[in-house]
Amino acid sequence: MSGSGFTYPLAFPTYTGVKGATIRYNKVVGQSTSPGSLVTQVYEWPGERWEADIQLPVMTRANAEQWAAWLLSLRGPVGSFLMGDPSGAVPRGAASSASGSPTVSGTNSALSRTLAIATTGLGSVSNWLLPGDWIQLGSGATTRLYKNLTAASLVANAVTLDITPPLRVAPNPGDPVVVSGALGKFMLSSGQVQHAIDNALHFTPATIAAVEDLR
Repeated sequence: MSGSGFTYPLAFPTYTGVKGATIRYNKVVGQSTSPGSLVTQVYEWPGERWEADIQLPVMTRANAEQWAAWLLSLRGPVGSFLMGDPSGAVPRGAASSASGSPTVSGTNSALSRTLAIATTGLGSVSNWLLPGDWIQLGSGATTRLYKNLTAASLVANAVTLDITPPLRVAPNPGDPVVVSGALGKFMLSSGQVQHAIDNALHFTPATIAAVEDLR
């Protein structure tokens, strides 16, 4: 997707780093509780996505204008950008130092909550990924972010991960799997861009509210 000289998704800026981040997982479910028995019926809808609120630090005007220009270039939710968990770029598991160039293994169906992976040259490795480690499939406009849910050990260079959300599309065998610096594709949840300025000319940009871009 492109427009006005920009090709989306854009890279996330690194002018200042971030002050903090809140990352949410939004799963759509329907619930109905019987007033007599108090038994709850739950209906699982297919909607699931990552959401994030990014807080930026107080900064100089030079840096603030860089951020403002980047935000304005997104044209609200029209554009998209790539972003990962700033505290989770490196996996907790052994893959942090021995990734083995992982790729998708075999057939993995869309909406599956598991993903089969093959690596090279590692053999069997305990706790290759740990619960909470992020992985990325795709690149550019097809970038998708997933979280590993269980301790996953390599056996003969292979492992099947339990992941969330379910696979957006069926990946091709041999597609790369990113385990360090995993990113997702996001969009702004609002068209407003603003920042506050104090009397010492310290700039405080507003929180960046974003949701996973599933287009």
